[in-house]
Amino acid sequence: MYSSSVDISNRGTIMKVLIFLCSFLLAMTAHADTYYIEAISSNKSESILLGHLSKVISLSYIDQGQTITANKEQADWIIEPTLLENEDDQYIINFSKFNNKLKSKKAVFRNNLSAESAADIFTVSQELVAKSIASGSDDIDKINEKKQKESSFYHLSDDGVHNHFYAGLGVAGSDKIDGSDKQGFAWSVGYLKTLNQNLGLKFNLQGVSLFETIGYMGSLSGGLQLYPFRSKYSPYIAALIGISWTNSGDLPSPFCIPNCQDPRISGINQNGFGTDLSIGYQFSRSRRINIAVEVFYSLAFYDIEGSSPETFGGRFVVLFDPSYILPKRKSS
Repeated sequence: MYSSSVDISNRGTIMKVLIFLCSFLLAMTAHADTYYIEAISSNKSESILLGHLSKVISLSYIDQGQTITANKEQADWIIEPTLLENEDDQYIINFSKFNNKLKSKKAVFRNNLSAESAADIFTVSQELVAKSIASGSDDIDKINEKKQKESSFYHLSDDGVHNHFYAGLGVAGSDKIDGSDKQGFAWSVGYLKTLNQNLGLKFNLQGVSLFETIGYMGSLSGGLQLYPFRSKYSPYIAALIGISWTNSGDLPSPFCIPNCQDPRISGINQNGFGTDLSIGYQFSRSRRINIAVEVFYSLAFYDIEGSSPETFGGRFVVLFDPSYILPKRKSS
């Protein structure tokens, strides 16, 4: 009986790469306005106080989920803060907010608050930061929406996504199905239900058949598919969970070429839970028939000869909207 040890380092490397790619794509989905803070204008205040106030203003925007940039051209908004000190040693802080995308000299937000002492300046400035963020955000959203609509090549309209059946075919490798390094062909069929432009519900049936033996691994799973971009051409990640089954056969495969060796273990059938992860790129999502390419990794949550079966490989996928293929009913 052949005994296979679990290659923990190899599996760990694969999982680290997948986790990194998933985290990178998810990070791209986050959106925050970008601010450029002008130097604070003042009539009397000391430079040390202005330096501390400038840091507090920048950190306040960051705490509110916004981004601060040192490049004025890259900013969505420009903030011009002013600190005035009157004869009674009171302070007046003024914020002016300008839309940098429109290159407008007209402030979309202008407000000032008074501070009784230097200690109150920082609290007042944080209040002005919150008010400035709430003002004018719709303008940036409208500008971004306009830019997307002007780009007919990339823009995905609200009704531009469809539900799709799909079929995929590719190659895969595995060193855990029959106890030795083998390659095979991978196939998948399923259904992708569109929830919105960034998210889909995926149901997947897939299998990997080794070339030299009847070793086989299949799964039936469901989960979510995430698109980080609301565009016709977009990468995606999918995370599915379901049932998995593995057959480590002891007979040659019909695809076996002459003189190939039989597996080194007796036939074992095992099943249980498993997960399927994939990262891909889909072309022309707005079309009723489109294509995608993806890499995948499947892992079973059970052992065969002390090792969890796993496969990884790549597939070419064709997606099609069934309503486009089926004949339309004629209204009576």
